[in-house]
Formats: sequence, C-alpha cells, structure tokens
Amino acid sequence: MTVHADIARFTVQLVPHGGEVAWAARVFLLLGDDGRIRQDYHLTVKPLAVQ
Repeated sequence: MTVHADIARFTVQLVPHGGEVAWAARVFLLLGDDGRIRQDYHLTVKPLAVQ
C-alpha cells in the first residue's frame, strides 16, 4: 500500500486456488480529515476472461 497525504493506493487480485491471477484492480482511496474513506476508485488492470 502507498499513502500520500489523503490518498491511499493498493492492488487487489482474484486468484483461484492453485491458479494464476484471474482479475486485478488498482484501488485508490480518498481519505477525509478523520482518516475515514470518503471516496474510492477501482481501475481494472487485468479483466476477467470472457467465456
């Protein structure tokens, strides 16, 4: 996780047991003065395969 001022950024991944990454997204959190999440943004960096 990376934090700068009022923004936190991290990556989430969906991985089936024993498999490769099936989906991944970069998450950005905009934090309020009280440290609570005010807004969140999810940017897909590896979409799920269409079957």
